[in-house]
Amino acid sequence: MNTASDMNGLNGAAEVPLAEDAGLDIRHHLAVLRRRWLAIFACLVIVLTLAALYTFRKTPIYRASARLLIEQRIPQLTPFDTVQEIQDKTYLETHVELITSRAVMEKAIQDDADHWLATVFAGEEVALRNPGLIATVREEVDKLLSTEPIRPAEPWERLRGAIQVNPVRNTSLVDISVEGTSPTLAARVANAVARAYVDYSVAARQENAGETFGVLQLQRLEQEKALIGAEDELLGYREKTATPELGAGGGETLVHNRLKRLSEEFTAVQLQRIGLAVANMAAERAIQGKDDAMALLGVKYIREDPVVIRLYEQIVELRQQMESASQVYGEKHPEPNGKADIEALLGVKYIREDPVVSRIYEQIVEVRQQMESASQFYGNKHPEMADLEMRLANLQVQFEEAIQQVMAGLAMRLASLQVQFKEAVLQVGESVRQDYEMLADRERELITVLQAQSKLALDAETNSDQYDRLKRNVERQTKVFDVILDRMKEVDLTKDVRVTNVSLKQQAEVPRMPISPNKKRALFLGLFLGLMLGVVAAYGLEHLDDTVKTPEDVERQLQVPWLGYVPRIRSASRDTDGLAARARLTLDNPTSYESEAFRSIRTNVHFSAPPGDLKSLVVTSAAPQEGKTVVATNLAVSFARAGRRVLLVDADLRRPMVHKALGISRKPGLADVIIQGTTVEKTVQLLNPDGAEGLENLHVLTAGSHVPSPSELLGSVRAGDVMDALEASYDIVIYDSSPALFTADAAPLFHRCQGIILVVRAAKCRRKTAALTIKRLTGIGGHLIGVVLNDVRPAVLHTYGDGGYYYNAGYYRHYEQTPEEDTEK
Repeated sequence: MNTASDMNGLNGAAEVPLAEDAGLDIRHHLAVLRRRWLAIFACLVIVLTLAALYTFRKTPIYRASARLLIEQRIPQLTPFDTVQEIQDKTYLETHVELITSRAVMEKAIQDDADHWLATVFAGEEVALRNPGLIATVREEVDKLLSTEPIRPAEPWERLRGAIQVNPVRNTSLVDISVEGTSPTLAARVANAVARAYVDYSVAARQENAGETFGVLQLQRLEQEKALIGAEDELLGYREKTATPELGAGGGETLVHNRLKRLSEEFTAVQLQRIGLAVANMAAERAIQGKDDAMALLGVKYIREDPVVIRLYEQIVELRQQMESASQVYGEKHPEPNGKADIEALLGVKYIREDPVVSRIYEQIVEVRQQMESASQFYGNKHPEMADLEMRLANLQVQFEEAIQQVMAGLAMRLASLQVQFKEAVLQVGESVRQDYEMLADRERELITVLQAQSKLALDAETNSDQYDRLKRNVERQTKVFDVILDRMKEVDLTKDVRVTNVSLKQQAEVPRMPISPNKKRALFLGLFLGLMLGVVAAYGLEHLDDTVKTPEDVERQLQVPWLGYVPRIRSASRDTDGLAARARLTLDNPTSYESEAFRSIRTNVHFSAPPGDLKSLVVTSAAPQEGKTVVATNLAVSFARAGRRVLLVDADLRRPMVHKALGISRKPGLADVIIQGTTVEKTVQLLNPDGAEGLENLHVLTAGSHVPSPSELLGSVRAGDVMDALEASYDIVIYDSSPALFTADAAPLFHRCQGIILVVRAAKCRRKTAALTIKRLTGIGGHLIGVVLNDVRPAVLHTYGDGGYYYNAGYYRHYEQTPEEDTEK
């Protein structure tokens, strides 16, 4: 049993931090609503009742609507008519204002055949609908506050106040609606206003057409004069300029054509002259000997000359052949050596084509062949072989001399070609210089001619522009005159026709069902508002309630550990007998779930105490009637049943209750031990009437005799010695002290004892009172172990989201009634 209680106590204390870590605790809000359900229900009933009374007592209101089509395109009746698209965003808003204008309202009343509308709207009160309480009060207040007499409303004003004009969104339709208690009257008024506006728009269009015709007649006379003046001015200017090309149109004038040709010729000459400028400069530098003639090949005009190109190609080809020959027969190979050198020299074109070289080479080849044939029959020292070798040596010498003569001839030919190339380049440069000077002279001549021709073209352009402006003015005046004539014909044809862009598309019918009151919506709205008001009231009451009710309040608001809570213990009364029943609960019914609560508190105290053996413990409260005596006695019994030797001391010397709660004698007690020196063994009382197991360890030391000054007695040196002796004789001493906030009697106990338990009565002790008590206890050096919530209703705890703890009476009743063999399963 002890092990189970310990585990329950640990689980109960460990659940609270989880609630602190939750960001949005849905269970907390549901608990508030469940706990304040009575306020929510009351608000719901009141608001729903008021909504029902208002709905079922309100006079039914009917609505009748006529629908107009206001097109943004005026119908086309004549071939002169132009389609008129109206793009103004305020178009329908303008028509809405016109529908409610005085002219339309008076026309609706006047056009009524039996003058019924005039009779209805002639009186002070229009029997369309009840203005309502707010409107009536406002009207009466305006009458009282007005310094001037209020003018009675005219019939058309009353009619305007009875109608509502609403454009249909994203269409060209407009609804004219009338609301009232009479469905027939509402439909008739809506139709009358709709027909009146259609007739009004027709009459306005006809009236505007007549006025427009008169205005157009005057404009036609003025425009005719303006047109004749423009034509006369155009003819006068043409005679003044005497230019036959004015007004020809469709092509360019002779002056412009000539100017264009001169500009094209000038551009071509200028470009050619610029191109020859570079060639001329290069030719002059070559003539003066500043540059090599070969460098002039970069100039286009010199490079493109056929003689220069032919000579240049010959020079390049000759240089390439000489370079090829020099690679074989030059400084690196001063003498030909063997067959490889002779054949390499023959690879050069000019050497190979020389007749002397070719003849000697053929003889060398013939001798070599003879030597190869002779070597097969004779030895190397044979006279025939020696003769052939001598002939080959002589031929090679002759071959070398022929090569030298060919190389010398190539050098002379290259020098001759270079001289010819320079003469050809200089001749081309002279030709370029002459062409350049000729083009420069032509360019200067063209500049002079272009300047003169440009002035003539500018004058002609000016005359032409002026003539075009006058001509366009005549054309513009002609178009305006034609438009006025067409418009006059149109207006003359349509001024007597009933045409308008406003038409009645749907007449108002007599409504069969009222639009107000909407009973379903009103009741639903009342239900919704009642719930919202109830929720607001619930959270308001919750906010105003600042008592300590839950473990979250202890740890979040008071910032102290929570040791457990004691469920509400049912008793017949709250007098002494009721106190005895609650204080002796763990004695009389140790297996109840209430007793389990105290065992859990005992376990939590054991693990929450400071390091070392807990020898003394004070149970106190902020104010009387918090339940400290009940907690102290039951906690002492729980420690005794756990095998601890316990002494319960009643240290509340002003209002001792332990002896009344346990049904024992008050005297002798603690006061007698301190004052008279009575021994503790003779003073303590054993609380084991039935010889129950474990209660032999529980001793009780009552308050004893009455003393005038309890605070001085408990703070004396003798009281300290007695407390030390008690702690030495028992495993744990539990003191039931006086309330900490109202007396200073228990201050010495708070300072001397190793732990303090603060008992807080749930939903009674305010957070500010508990916080002040905690501050006082810690201020005098007391060690507060934690807080115990007393007199807690499990159902209320369940509404706070704490129903999952061990205070579940149904579970413990099932636990007690279940046989032991079933629990093993």
